[in-house]
Amino acid sequence: RKNPRETRTVLMLRAILLSGAASLAGLMMALVGCATYDPAQPIPPDVQTFRVPVGQPWLDSHIAVRNGDSIHCEAKGSWGDAFEMYGPSGNPNVKKTHLGVEAPAFGLLMKVSSSTNEAYFIGAQTNVLTTQSGTLMFRSNTSLPKGLRGEVTVRIMAGPDTDGDRLSDYEENYLWKTDPKNVDSNGNDFTD
Repeated sequence: RKNPRETRTVLMLRAILLSGAASLAGLMMALVGCATYDPAQPIPPDVQTFRVPVGQPWLDSHIAVRNGDSIHCEAKGSWGDAFEMYGPSGNPNVKKTHLGVEAPAFGLLMKVSSSTNEAYFIGAQTNVLTTQSGTLMFRSNTSLPKGLRGEVTVRIMAGPDTDGDRLSDYEENYLWKTDPKNVDSNGNDFTD
């Protein structure tokens, strides 16, 4: 008995070839539509870095993510004003609300471009489970651009998260040795 997915792939390829539209793009579209994902064998995520100067509006990193991806961020550097410098975790004594998230002033914030009303406080390190698809955008949690100086650099690793525990399938398989299909791999009532 034939696999229905294989049959569909063969029919799509045959239709492309017969229509005379056997371009590489057409062939790729047919193959992508039929690809399957196995969380037990994830592709290593692309690790990228992005510089975020203080006092700028939302900066687009051009790093694309999908709804349900786990994003791991680590940030280093310092920024501040004429009086004091802070790391990416910001000034813990002063809180500012930006797009619904209350975070320390000078803290590193992130949002997904397609989401105009949801931001995440990143600080020095965090894992976020995306609820939107789009590109990642970053900024400092500041509002007055005068007299500001410095920047932070963010190291970003994004990938699929099948069980929704904020660890990418790749991290679960190769770093933590947990089950990417089970939010509580060891059954201790805590997420992985």
